[in-house]
Formats: sequence, structure tokens, C-alpha cells
Amino acid sequence: MVGSGRRYVLAFVAADPAVRNPTSAIRILIVAAYPIARAGLAALLGSSADMTVAGQSAGGADWAAVVEATAPDVILLDHTPGDEEALERLERI
Repeated sequence: MVGSGRRYVLAFVAADPAVRNPTSAIRILIVAAYPIARAGLAALLGSSADMTVAGQSAGGADWAAVVEATAPDVILLDHTPGDEEALERLERI
């Protein structure tokens, strides 16, 4: 079941105003295991004028590479309790 025991974690990658152009849309990377969750979040976030979905990933070891490729301002991470490796990877970013 989607959402059962799952939590979403937000990470602000480019929090420094000198790094991010304040007049541009906030670039969000969605990392979620389920395609329907990614699609729903992308539709919701993409409908806002001040946000854009920079990329999506199913998670696993590849999402750190997606961060490098998309340079998001914010990472929205679908986190399953017990998956501490994902949080450690997030801390390194």
C-alpha cells in the first residue's frame, strides 16, 4: 500500500540565495518508488507558477546521479522507515 509507513523528506539543496536565482521557479526533484506517486506529485507541483519539476527518480542508488544531472533546489524524497542509506546519501548531497 502506498503511504503505509512512508514519509516524505524535503531537502533544500540550494538554500543560499546567492546560489539560486530568486526570480526563477523553484526546481524540485521527486524521488519516489511508485510511478503513480511521482506522477501525482509532479502534476500537483508542476501546476504552480513558482515551481517546476526538474526531474524524477524511482530511488535506489541512481537518484544521486539524477541530482547531479538536474541541479534541483529542493529534493522531495519518499522515505521508507528503516532505509537509512537514503538519508545518508541525502546528507552527502
